[in-house]
Amino acid sequence: MDQGAMDVTEAANKLSGDLWARALISGTADRWTLRHLRAVAGTEPPAWPEQDWIYADVGLVRGILPAQSLRAVLATETDRLTFGGVEVEVPALQAQVSWHRRSSFEQHDRERLKVPTFDLQVSAAQPNQHQLSSSGYLVGRDCPSFPDVQYAYRAFFEGNFSLDAGMSLPNELMNVRIVNRKGWIGPIRVSPIRIDVDICGDALKGSSLEYFSSDERRTKPVDAPGTVSFPLPDGLPENSVWLWLKRDGDWLDYRALYRPWATPDQLTAAGVHIEPPVDPLSTVEALIAGGEGPHVEFKRSLPDTDSKSRNPYKTVAAFASGDGGTIVFGIDRDEMTVAGLEVADINVERDRLANLIRSRVNPTPPFEATPYIINNKQILLLRVDPGPIPPYGIVVDPNFKDRPEYFVRRGASTYHAWPADLHESMASRQQQAPYPGGIGGFMAGGAYPA
Repeated sequence: MDQGAMDVTEAANKLSGDLWARALISGTADRWTLRHLRAVAGTEPPAWPEQDWIYADVGLVRGILPAQSLRAVLATETDRLTFGGVEVEVPALQAQVSWHRRSSFEQHDRERLKVPTFDLQVSAAQPNQHQLSSSGYLVGRDCPSFPDVQYAYRAFFEGNFSLDAGMSLPNELMNVRIVNRKGWIGPIRVSPIRIDVDICGDALKGSSLEYFSSDERRTKPVDAPGTVSFPLPDGLPENSVWLWLKRDGDWLDYRALYRPWATPDQLTAAGVHIEPPVDPLSTVEALIAGGEGPHVEFKRSLPDTDSKSRNPYKTVAAFASGDGGTIVFGIDRDEMTVAGLEVADINVERDRLANLIRSRVNPTPPFEATPYIINNKQILLLRVDPGPIPPYGIVVDPNFKDRPEYFVRRGASTYHAWPADLHESMASRQQQAPYPGGIGGFMAGGAYPA
C-alpha cells in the first residue's frame, strides 16, 4: 500500500461524480455536527443501510453525495453538508490530507472492496474537541437499539450486528475512497497445474501481469480484459506468491496469496479459489475400470494436424450435443493399459489439439484439455461439457464448410446422426444432469482458454 500526504485543496480536485456516503453525527435535530464521514466514489459499498438511524443525540445517516458538495467543504467554501433531509455542520479541517492507495480485496481493508482505490483521510483541525463519547445506550424509535455507539457504528457502516465486542470509533473526520477502474485483478482460480487470473479494467492497453514467488518470476502482456494463465508444473509454491498488474513502472493492482499461512476463509475473502489436489492415477484407473461407454472414449494417440480423419472430432461433437464426456489420449487399444503419449512437449500437443477442435467442430464447444503424468507416462484428458447451443457438427474438409456432419453417442460408439437422432439426444439431455467427468475440472462449463 502506497501512502503520502497532499494539500486539502489538491484532494478536493480528485473528486468527481457522486459518492455513496455514510456519516456518524451528533447533536440535536436543530443542529447536527459531523463526527465521521465514510464515502465511496465509483461503486456501492458492500454494506449499505436501508434507512437512517436517529437517536436522542446521535445519528447515523446515509445518502448519495454529489462530489461538488464535498469539494466545496474541502475547499472551505462552506461548512455544511446535506444527507437526504439532514443538514450537518462540518468542523474546521486540517490543511494536509493523508492518502493511501489500496489494492483490490486488500487483506486489512475493513470494507474489502473488489477494486483498487485511492483513499483520502481528512482530519479535523482540533480533533480532540470533536471526539464523540462512546458511553450511553442508543434506544431507537424506528431503528435498531444498541448498548453503545460503537456497536451501532459497526452495524451501520459494516453490516455487522454482532454484540460480542464493539469497535473503536475512527480518529479521522472523513475517509473518502475513490475507485480506480483503469485495471484490476479479479477472481483467481488455482488448480494443481495452473493459475488463472481474471483481469478487468477500462484502460489496460500496455499493461502486464507479473507472477512471482521466491523461486521464479514470469510476466505476460495484458491489453484487454480477460483471463491470464500461468502454468504450475509443480503446483502452487509453498511460500508466498504475488501477482502485480502494472504499467509504465507503476502498479494498477496486486494480490498476495500468502500460502501456507492463509486459511481457506482468508483466501476466499481475497477472491482466491484453490482447487484441492487430485489423484490422477486413481481417476484414470476408475475411468479404465469403467471402460468405454456413453461418456468415455480411449485413444492411443493424438490426431494428426493434416489428417482428414473424423476422429476424435466426431466424438467431441457428439459429447457436446449430448450429455458431455471425456476422451483419454494415451490408452492402448486393449482399453486397459496406460501406454502414454510419445511427444516432446505435452503442453504444445495440448494446445495443438485445442486449435484443431476449434477449427473442426462448429460451433466450438466448451472443453478442457489437461495433461497428466501416470507412472512416468504422459496422457491427455479431454473433457467436453454439454454445449449451450447444440447441435454441434464437424467440418473436416475446409472446402465443404457449409456441409457440417453431425454425430450422436450410442453406448461406446459414435454414429452419424439423423435429425431424429439429434432431437432425441437433446431431449434426453434436458432430462439428465450433465456428465461430471474429467480430473479436477475447475473450468467446468467454460471454454478452453484462447
